[in-house]
Amino acid sequence: MNVIQSSKAPNPHDTFIWQSGGGNEPQWAVRHGDWKLIHNPVGNHLSEAEKNPKKLYLFNIKNDPGEMKNEEGKNPAIVSSLYEKYLMWLKEVEKQ
Repeated sequence: MNVIQSSKAPNPHDTFIWQSGGGNEPQWAVRHGDWKLIHNPVGNHLSEAEKNPKKLYLFNIKNDPGEMKNEEGKNPAIVSSLYEKYLMWLKEVEKQ
């Protein structure tokens, strides 16, 4: 509860993952440290130049809290690491 009550409370989780919708292309996100990887097949608020045909968006939340600059093409190792976390989480959720 402290996390909700105070922005200074320590985060009890190293990684936060969520998914919305199902089917072939659900929306999902992985937040780990300063990085957030989003799969967004529906659309987004980025300019046409920033839109990504792979529908993957990587943001450094510390440097870009408004999530305006997609870093996906510049940080393939981070994308790969966060995507792997998503796949592992999904495997666990599907077992339940």
